[in-house]
Amino acid sequence: MMVSARRVLEEGDEVRYRFGFDEAFDRVLVISKKTLRASVEDGNFESPASAITSKIIRTFRSTGAFPPGVVFAS
Repeated sequence: MMVSARRVLEEGDEVRYRFGFDEAFDRVLVISKKTLRASVEDGNFESPASAITSKIIRTFRSTGAFPPGVVFAS
């Protein structure tokens, strides 16, 4: 499984990423800057969403900034 994400908006209390398989970027992930909780606009928070969220949060915690893009491959 390869899931890619790119940051499309960072303002206020949230960060938005477009993500999907093989750079399709057909879904939107929303992360709260205050709580680091994530949700998916389509309401389907399954393993690809979880994997890419984990990678984004891990990068944020190590660098202090939300990354412009990430790739998760397993």
